[in-house]
Amino acid sequence: MKELFSKSETFKQEYSATIVKVGTLKDIENSDNLKQAVIDGFSVVVNKNDVHEGDIMIYCKNETELNRKFLSINNMFEIGERHLNANFEEVEQLIAEDKKDEAKAIVGYFNKHGRVKMIKLRGCPSIGILIHPTSLVKWNSDLSDVNWEDYITCDEHGNFIPFDFDTVCGQLFIKAYIPKTTVKGPHLGGNRHKQSADSFDRMIEGVWKFHYDTNQLNSNMWMFNPDQVVTISCKMHGTSIIIGNVLTKKFLPTNSAKKWYNKRIEKKIKGVLKTKRSPYDKANSNTIKNLESHKIKDYTIGYNNIYSSRTVIKNQFISKKENREYKDVDIWSEYNNLFKGILPEGMTIYGEIVGYLTGCQTMVQKSYDYGCQPGENKLMIYRITQTTEDTTIEFNPLEVVSITEKLISTNKVLEGKVMCIPILYHGRFGDLYPDVATSDHWNENILERMKTDTEILGMELDEPLCKTKVPREGVCIRIDDDEIPECFKLKCSKFLLKEQKEIDAGNVDMEMMGAY
Repeated sequence: MKELFSKSETFKQEYSATIVKVGTLKDIENSDNLKQAVIDGFSVVVNKNDVHEGDIMIYCKNETELNRKFLSINNMFEIGERHLNANFEEVEQLIAEDKKDEAKAIVGYFNKHGRVKMIKLRGCPSIGILIHPTSLVKWNSDLSDVNWEDYITCDEHGNFIPFDFDTVCGQLFIKAYIPKTTVKGPHLGGNRHKQSADSFDRMIEGVWKFHYDTNQLNSNMWMFNPDQVVTISCKMHGTSIIIGNVLTKKFLPTNSAKKWYNKRIEKKIKGVLKTKRSPYDKANSNTIKNLESHKIKDYTIGYNNIYSSRTVIKNQFISKKENREYKDVDIWSEYNNLFKGILPEGMTIYGEIVGYLTGCQTMVQKSYDYGCQPGENKLMIYRITQTTEDTTIEFNPLEVVSITEKLISTNKVLEGKVMCIPILYHGRFGDLYPDVATSDHWNENILERMKTDTEILGMELDEPLCKTKVPREGVCIRIDDDEIPECFKLKCSKFLLKEQKEIDAGNVDMEMMGAY
């Protein structure tokens, strides 16, 4: 039996659906029918006739794309895309009879892409949408007997714990929206090395760790309490980079005779695997191990620099013919070269490159200069790990600042190129706003206070780190010495609106594409 609600292999909480219970509805100025609900930490505008306090609904997050068949069956495409709806013939008849208002009343507001986007109604931001469970049942009858209350859970403090999913009965229901356009703007990647027949994979399985997803604070506020020590830092708008001095395979040249011998061994191993016995059968397993032990090693293991963007390892392969490290000619390789011989063995740094592409007028992110002159850039290091044979140390933000400062002070080449995390607050979370009572809905109230905090967090203000007039992207928050390394982001509404306008225009940069 298929699981009713699940997470796909590519699931991202930021671009998912959540089963929620509607809380208090607030009045909206100059509107009789519209109300404001706070769902999963986000403001959502609803019609008071359609949504009521206590209703269980499905919240679909901002900048997502919904299943086309779901939208079609529920007649949720807009009038201009009415041919995609199940009631197309009925709508066409009404239009033919010059009953356009009646026709609009029985269709939805989704464009052909099924995109969920932020809008403002009567000056109130609406981020994401609420869908009634009956719409899901209409799409998939397997949900007809679902007890929706079973998915509403709270922690010991009464905080709602979101139930997130992207898949319904094995069908993908929701995913990140990606504009159907060619990526515009500068190509930051330079020449990417292509794996070829003579390429040697230098990576050791399990050694390289990409950065974990930075989820929305709005959806995860239930995880926090007033007594936790937290660090809140400025979120900078650039492109991600990871550089590590980690254990890798180092290629050893082999002559034709050695290659021929290894191929013979590989052929014998394949022959064992083709037998009717399982490769995990003890006899087969021992035979394979024995054959593997006779192969002539074409590599040794040692520490070497590896670097990547947010999702792609840039120098995973080397050419056996050239017998040297392949070097990308891009902004990532520039910083990798800068850190060669500097990082201690086992150390990996995670950072954000901001400013301009080296030597030209093009910015890494449009309008966000972060004090750099044209042609210059900086790397802000926000995370550092240290790995030994059997353990990985995750440094807390203050330790990251200290290590970064030491790297800069002991290596002159990093001066002016590397910067520390801009920390805005460090201390007990409950002391951030001492006047907010910790006994009654503290999590909700502290989040709302953070969203409009211009004094400490600089939310909704222009970014003071930039010479250009652009909105601050937002802030990041970490729990000091958390057992599970994680970080949460809170974005400014002004930044979200700016970002949405860029998406509307099809201006999707490489960093945004990688985030999906």
